[in-house]
Amino acid sequence: KVDRFFKRRGVKKLDKGVYFGKKSDFDAFMEAQWDLPKTPWFLKIVDKWYFRYEGDTIEYREDALESYYRIKARYANFT
Repeated sequence: KVDRFFKRRGVKKLDKGVYFGKKSDFDAFMEAQWDLPKTPWFLKIVDKWYFRYEGDTIEYREDALESYYRIKARYANFT
């Protein structure tokens, strides 16, 4: 399903779970970061989820899964 999400948006798959985008693909990656965790299937199939920005080296990648759960817990009482 993740592959299909990115393929529909023209984003190139490099390896299992690794996608490469250009500046013109920024919206696709933002949509993935914002919308995929809200689907009923995404968090069931993803065990690692990292995000990094242009110019960042691998050691500066963000653990998006950890961030998602931390933010969700922080705001759990506000919804």
